[in-house]
Amino acid sequence: MKYEFKTEGCKQNYYTVYDSTDQFKKGFSIYGTTAQEFEAAEAKIMALGSITSTPLIVDDIIYFGSTDGYFYAVKK
Repeated sequence: MKYEFKTEGCKQNYYTVYDSTDQFKKGFSIYGTTAQEFEAAEAKIMALGSITSTPLIVDDIIYFGSTDGYFYAVKK
C-alpha cells in the first residue's frame, strides 16, 4: 500500500466495532437479530467513514467523500 488515510470517523469510532486485534468486537453482529439491531450495527459501520466514492485528483490533491458525512481534500 502506497498511501494510507484514516477518516475522522474511523479515528473516532473504530473501537466501537473492532477490538485491539482488529477483529469484530465480541458480541458485535453486522446483521443483528432484529431490525433495530441491524440499524444500530449499520449506523456504527457507516460512522467509520468508509470511502465509497471514486476519488478525484487535481493538482496532487485527492478529493473524496466518506460515510462519516465529511468531504476530504488530502494532499498526496
